[in-house]
Amino acid sequence: MSLLKSIIKNQLKKIYRRPLIVKDISYKDQDKLTALKRFEGTEITFMDINLNVVDNTTFIASYLEIFRDEVYKFETKNPNPIMIDCGANIGLATIYLKKKYPNATVIAFEPDPRIFNAMQKNIQSFQLENVTCLNKAVSTTDGFLNFNVEGGHSGKLSNDESNQHIKVEAIRLKSFLQKYQAITFLKIDIEGHEKELIPDIAEELKKVEFLFLEYHSFLNESQCLDEILMHIKNAGFRYYIQESCPKPNPFFGQEMFSNMDCLVNIFCYRN
Repeated sequence: MSLLKSIIKNQLKKIYRRPLIVKDISYKDQDKLTALKRFEGTEITFMDINLNVVDNTTFIASYLEIFRDEVYKFETKNPNPIMIDCGANIGLATIYLKKKYPNATVIAFEPDPRIFNAMQKNIQSFQLENVTCLNKAVSTTDGFLNFNVEGGHSGKLSNDESNQHIKVEAIRLKSFLQKYQAITFLKIDIEGHEKELIPDIAEELKKVEFLFLEYHSFLNESQCLDEILMHIKNAGFRYYIQESCPKPNPFFGQEMFSNMDCLVNIFCYRN
């Protein structure tokens, strides 16, 4: 059993022991999710509202992180915050943010067409206002780029032209951020493309109040966490680093999953 599958299996056991989670997902729907094969789509009742799910593993991991652990919880004095969700998947983070900040304006980017379709349906189901869903990747250039379709939370921009790849529209995030004088929250979870993106948007980070970044290190690529942290520090942030998927014995077996050897969440804030 892979490390990721083992983690999900253990988390599923916790769901049944946690009354707080049961009120959001019925036992019936939990059983439905666990019975599905990976990347099978379904519809469940979530917070008493219909929710489209494209992959059980992605949903469970994301739900526990976003709603149980509240990794995107912060406090701002801005009554009408601007929030940008890069790598929005089926929209769970956007739903969470709008529940916390009803007056927020949220722009959600998701390049995978199937997952984007699910996100649109979910935003409509929850009747969220001032949310713009864009079926685009964020990058360092405008145009159409290769995108490896994984079906869950690991699709990514890539030069690998395998049978799994499609062309997706990309937008230069730097140009998009320049439209705003201030951004309350910027979430970037783009499966490794942060290596190219962060240097390009480094100057724009100075207008961001809170930044969440998931850093992905792949075995066949050079590590660049130090460079990313330099840009974050130069933008005036302090930061906290948290393992997203801890390895019990880091010296034994480098790969975690999906050819990655390091996966960390970086929480960036200002004094």
